[in-house]
Amino acid sequence: MVHAQCRMAAIIGAILLLSSGATATQAPAAATTAVPPLSLSASCTGEGQAATLQVRIDNRSDRDTALVLGKLVGAEQTRVIDSLVVMAIRLATGANEDFAFINPKHAMLTGRSTAWIVPIRAGETFALDAPLQYFISRLTYALLDPLTIPGTRLLLEARPSGAAKVWTGTLEATIDPCP
Repeated sequence: MVHAQCRMAAIIGAILLLSSGATATQAPAAATTAVPPLSLSASCTGEGQAATLQVRIDNRSDRDTALVLGKLVGAEQTRVIDSLVVMAIRLATGANEDFAFINPKHAMLTGRSTAWIVPIRAGETFALDAPLQYFISRLTYALLDPLTIPGTRLLLEARPSGAAKVWTGTLEATIDPCP
């Protein structure tokens, strides 16, 4: 009986020793995620089919930063934005519906493409206009209705580039209602 109790105490002690050693070598989990060096904001101007999102990407860090905003296509190196998405809530179901930015003038472009990398100096801003009529639902292929803008979010999905070091991640901004 005494041997069994001693063995049990030794086993428990070994388990405690091993588990405390294992936890001591593990890296502590990050309490918060790192703040991205960039911020995103969007405001809506114009009415109806002329409504446009004025998008701003601000570099709030003290270092120059770059991100992939889309791609350069063809011999003329046409700039095609493919990193913007508007997330709206479907009234019928309450589910998210995403509207990708697709300029129809660029839909049939062919030829070699490379990443469109936008450098943004420390403390500076990159701005662009994105007409609402070019945001198309990936679910229903319907155009984004300017009346549904209140409560929607603009996402910028910055992806990696094999050619250069760029910031990657997702930025999000609430869109103010169109006038």
